[in-house]
Amino acid sequence: KEIFSRLMASHRWFMESRDPVNDGVIATIHPWETGRDNCPDWDLGLSNVEVPEELETYIRRDTTHVETEQRPTQQEYDKYMAIVHFGKKVGWDNDTIYREGPFLMADPGIQFILLRATKDLLQLAKHLKLEAAFDEIQQWIDKLTQGSQWLWNDIVGGFCARDIRTGKFSDGITNASMLCFFANVGNAEQQEKMRAHCERILDKCNYGFPSWDPEHKSFDIIRYWRGPVWLVMNYMIGKGLLECGFDKLAYRIMNDTKMLVDNAGMAEYFDPMEGRPLGGQNFSWTAAIYLEMCSADVSEDTINRV
Repeated sequence: KEIFSRLMASHRWFMESRDPVNDGVIATIHPWETGRDNCPDWDLGLSNVEVPEELETYIRRDTTHVETEQRPTQQEYDKYMAIVHFGKKVGWDNDTIYREGPFLMADPGIQFILLRATKDLLQLAKHLKLEAAFDEIQQWIDKLTQGSQWLWNDIVGGFCARDIRTGKFSDGITNASMLCFFANVGNAEQQEKMRAHCERILDKCNYGFPSWDPEHKSFDIIRYWRGPVWLVMNYMIGKGLLECGFDKLAYRIMNDTKMLVDNAGMAEYFDPMEGRPLGGQNFSWTAAIYLEMCSADVSEDTINRV
């Protein structure tokens, strides 16, 4: 109860600052805040970002301990910093950044995680018997559910990132697309199409779930969010699949996840084809997810029973 008002304020900030037009579509103003920095989803939005001549010199620390082939390119980083430069120039004013900023896209990851978190917030409010908050939270849930449909790409047959200003879609299925199950978004037909994508993509990899569709031309097995497997995403995908009744796929992902760590250690991310450890080593969030998954039964017997 002591922190509930702060949780409400956090959700209210997202709804007001990142959806000022009130259509239920949450905007992201920088690839960094999605957590999926160099995913091909952002190629669309970054194509319009111009690097100013007055961009200050900076030093990349990520490539001092990880091979450059496993990280975002220098061109991408210059554009990341150009977005930061714009934000600093306008004093990080939310309205100005939304309406004039160089990058504005809708991310299935942010959209679906926020929707799931808002549903959890309502359950917390009910548990604490804070009835005054019920209506506002439910309105957020309804609005985010409605806005999620704007991310449905009929051509791909799945939920995809989308440029908010132009309306153009990214054309790839990602691990963030699969978070539709975590948020329990989509009608029966849409969820079935996403289930089919999930099965198709898993069949193309030795270890799931890759961060980008392995059948897409932009797929890269070692470069950060353009292909590698991330445990924190697998956890949410697996949990969502279980809750939506797709048990076999959920256990398959959980089992793959556990095998990756058992074979390659607590790496930051992993090669979906060979299971090689990539990025930084001894990562704490990898360890945290591994411990959580080990508490569940993800044995082959369980998968076969399902």
